[in-house]
Amino acid sequence: MQLKLRFAVSLLLLSFAVSAQYCITGVGPTTIFDTDIESVSLTGDNFSISNSNTCPAVVGVTNRTAIDSADVSLGTSYSAQVVLGTCNGGVAYYTSVAQAWVDWNQNGTFEASESIGTANAPNSLQPLSSTFSFTVPTNAVLGETRMRIANVESGILPLLPCAAFTYGAVEDYKLVVTNTPPACPAPSTPQLVSINDVSATLFWTSLGTSFNYEWGPGGFSQGTGTFGTTSNDTLSITGLAAQTSYSIYIQNDCSASGSGTSQWVGPFNFTTLCAAVPAPFTENFDGIPVGTSIIGCWQIFENNGGFFSATAEVVDGVFGPAPNTSPNHLQFFNGFSNNCYLVSPIMTGLDQNLYQFQFAANDDGTPLTFQIGTQASPSDTASFNSLATITTTGSYVQHTVYLVGIPAGHQHISIKHSSLSTFQNLYFDDINYDAVPSCIPPVGITIGSLANTATVNYNFTGGSSVNFEWGPAGFSQGTGTFGTSGSSPISISGLAPNTSYSVYLQGDCGTGGLSPWVGPYNFTTPCSTASLPYLQDFDTWPPSCMTTTGGIQQWSHFGSDYARANFWSWTNGQTALLTTEPIFIDQDAQVSFEWSHQYQTFYPDDRLTIRARVVGAATWDTLVNLSGPTFNTPNSGPTTPGDFNMEIAYLDPAIYTGQNVTIQMFANSGFGPDVFVNDFKVEYIPSCPPPLQLGLIQAQGFQATVGWAGSGSAYNIEWGPAGFGQGSGTVLSSTANSVVITGLAPVTCYDVYVQNDCSAAGGGTSSWSGPFNFCTLVSCPAPTALSVSQSTTDATFNWTSGGATNVNYVFGPTGVTPGTGTIMNTTGSSVVITGLMPSTPYTFWVRDSCGAGDVSAWTGPLNFNTLCVPASIPYLRDFDGANFPPLCWDLTGGSQVVNQNSSDYLEANFWGWVQGEDAFATTEPITINTNARIKFRWSHLYNATYPLDQMILRVRLANSS
Repeated sequence: MQLKLRFAVSLLLLSFAVSAQYCITGVGPTTIFDTDIESVSLTGDNFSISNSNTCPAVVGVTNRTAIDSADVSLGTSYSAQVVLGTCNGGVAYYTSVAQAWVDWNQNGTFEASESIGTANAPNSLQPLSSTFSFTVPTNAVLGETRMRIANVESGILPLLPCAAFTYGAVEDYKLVVTNTPPACPAPSTPQLVSINDVSATLFWTSLGTSFNYEWGPGGFSQGTGTFGTTSNDTLSITGLAAQTSYSIYIQNDCSASGSGTSQWVGPFNFTTLCAAVPAPFTENFDGIPVGTSIIGCWQIFENNGGFFSATAEVVDGVFGPAPNTSPNHLQFFNGFSNNCYLVSPIMTGLDQNLYQFQFAANDDGTPLTFQIGTQASPSDTASFNSLATITTTGSYVQHTVYLVGIPAGHQHISIKHSSLSTFQNLYFDDINYDAVPSCIPPVGITIGSLANTATVNYNFTGGSSVNFEWGPAGFSQGTGTFGTSGSSPISISGLAPNTSYSVYLQGDCGTGGLSPWVGPYNFTTPCSTASLPYLQDFDTWPPSCMTTTGGIQQWSHFGSDYARANFWSWTNGQTALLTTEPIFIDQDAQVSFEWSHQYQTFYPDDRLTIRARVVGAATWDTLVNLSGPTFNTPNSGPTTPGDFNMEIAYLDPAIYTGQNVTIQMFANSGFGPDVFVNDFKVEYIPSCPPPLQLGLIQAQGFQATVGWAGSGSAYNIEWGPAGFGQGSGTVLSSTANSVVITGLAPVTCYDVYVQNDCSAAGGGTSSWSGPFNFCTLVSCPAPTALSVSQSTTDATFNWTSGGATNVNYVFGPTGVTPGTGTIMNTTGSSVVITGLMPSTPYTFWVRDSCGAGDVSAWTGPLNFNTLCVPASIPYLRDFDGANFPPLCWDLTGGSQVVNQNSSDYLEANFWGWVQGEDAFATTEPITINTNARIKFRWSHLYNATYPLDQMILRVRLANSS
């Protein structure tokens, strides 16, 4: 009987984890910077949470359950007051979201149903005080439980109470749930209704009907303030000082029902606004030190800010443009935001329609659009009332905004920085707020223009006539063309197409005199309708009469040669439009252009669409849609063009012939490489149109089939090696829309050109289309899936043929190569070699033979050992010296491999392995022809820290499982 003896060694380590009741580890912020929770307060029945300063910030969860607690009763309502801000000294308050939870069922988990409220804190220069109002569930478990509050910068609601994030805070507090509601419940924490420089109005929530209050300077000691009572839940406090901090406490008075009074709630702190600014107010920034943030009591508010906040800072002309009047001006930077507001202090009499706002404005070199308007309060950006939209011109321009039609209660002038791009600077100088003149000039000016005329609409209520002066854009007043209009609109004629002009207006109030001139109001006449043939070669920029607006981004110029959609710098889904002026299609026409783009599988959504529509139509028709793997040209890079492909699309005569048509290049970024366009043409369809859409139908080793689109009956074809010059290639002809090109070399690239031959119809020949590049394949593919099954004296080899019937192979001692061994022939996909020596290494190679001189590459080497013959007893392996690996042993099958130690021992390196790794060492078959025993020596150090090391010796019959 034959037995196969096998032993194995393995290492097994166990570990144990202990989880806390509430999630703490890996929860909360990973840095102490930026967004945080500044304070938390919650008035309980008998004791309250009053954490007025949670700074300095900490990483992870701030556990204050042993310090701050409040008692709450079943079915009773309460409110937690949370100030969302920063612990960085008020440097910046970034956009964040907050959420709070209470573990009412005390199961150690903050469930979504246990949320007591959410809050949104906008990017601003002030912290946000937010109230989380809640009612204790009547089925809440009595006793101690936990409240968690999270504030996450740039987070998305709803938050996860056990999540980790970069910026923000997570704080835990203790609540004690009882079933003994107070006889006189405390009101909620007061909130501001409105505030100005000398008064504030507050409200709170309570079922009570009588309240005591005490207020005084910020931080005053109770008992030293001003007392009062009220029967309302709204209180107005007057006689305050401007820009001063105050505190107020509120108490529910239930004495009338014999229930006494509640706890005092507070302090609630607030600060009055800066003192109102009366007219006239003037600021030229020259007396303010460079680097001073904001101006006086002006404030910045952002609706969608980010890490870099908007700023307003006094600067000189060292960097950026020179001031309008030296030495200083104000720089208004929008940071990450593209929608921020610079808001004035209270401007006395603003809503009385008696004043004007004058200023000079400039940019950093890129025209920017901003708005002047008014607001009810500094933080109430939703109430922004736009009065004027202004676009800068690259130099300082003086502007006047007449503050008329102001909504009642609006007290603040607001400058809305509404550029579509981030990190943009506006500059302001020489600001004035003063009374309007006795004759207010025309307002509400809008201009519409055609190629040769313009109409100027205005609103003038001070008189019956308006003076105007117009001329080329930027002309000096006094050098233009004058006129007078008795009613709106003003008509201006004799203009040139595609030309920029400026116009000024002045109101004539009769006995009230003349108003100041206002302007310039700039406009550009549109282009005249273009005729065929139409060409945009993009050698100059911007392309004449094409518009680049309408998308999130804009096409740009590249290398004084091409139009470029800069996908590589845009985010996914951003678009850019490049639209022609109207083109009159008087005959059947086609659109052609060249393009270059690199397709990347990482960014597969890049797209270029060419579309057209008749002027006045509502929808566009798609002519060309380039996307996916075919949206690729050789030698292109992420930001550089390579080879260019030609595209031709025909305009449907039934729709477009005889019409004025606009054509648009629509670029849609997939965050991939840039796309480049050159030589955009709209022209008559030639009498013999060239073939389109050259493409490869099939490539083989010695031939290829190329096809194209076309309606012709005969075609000329010229092909040759890639890069060949036309006239030096091989010429073919075809009456079909494809051709088989023979006589090619395997794994070689070629170019092909195709020409429509219309000679039979008297139309001559078309222009050549191409070159189209293609490459032939390997003519004789190599075999794959080479494998061997061996015994002690023979081996069977199997493979998958690449397609040939005849096969060459080389076999010999280990290390033999096709160059040193004898090449043998066979057919099929296997061969058996017999008469081998046991326990001996050999090498095998194989290749396909597809024909005379046409063979594949060699597959191999496949190295293997024939099996050992069964050993007999006595049997010894001493692992000494060069006897490693031990002859005929199998060391595979484990996650690790045993090795030799000091040329003497077989070693399982537990100390260098990890938990659960193992290794096997298995003998060849051993013939057991008498009673036998197994004997070996071993050494191992037991370590109580790692008690699970194991060595197992096991045996099985040969060929059994």
